[in-house]
Amino acid sequence: MSVEGVKRFIEILARDFKVPPPNLEVLKPEVMMWRVGYADAPAFYHAERETMIIREDSVELGNLLHEFVHHLQYIRSGRDADKAFPVEEVASKPHCQRSFEIEAKIIASDYEDFYRELWEVMVRGRRGS
Repeated sequence: MSVEGVKRFIEILARDFKVPPPNLEVLKPEVMMWRVGYADAPAFYHAERETMIIREDSVELGNLLHEFVHHLQYIRSGRDADKAFPVEEVASKPHCQRSFEIEAKIIASDYEDFYRELWEVMVRGRRGS
């Protein structure tokens, strides 16, 4: 896996969706725990820093697309984290029932096949099927 390839891939996503690219941090699980408070999550979007934080053993296309959708949600909200990720949902609903998580899961899933070959070439260094 090439972190530089992931960054270039994100730049292409941002260009395709006509948004500025988010920042990227790829972290070891123990650093993820220190940085975001839990190590079991494969990835996290930090809205105020416009940063996708991905655990190094979880750098996969689906995770990256999911966090990129959170970036789109944040940009679409006018860079208002409370509007993009309502606190009342975070406080009252399980993770998988929050509207912004459902949207991210659906959109990431919809685009996974479309971006698969590009991901394989840019990040994995091989041709997709």
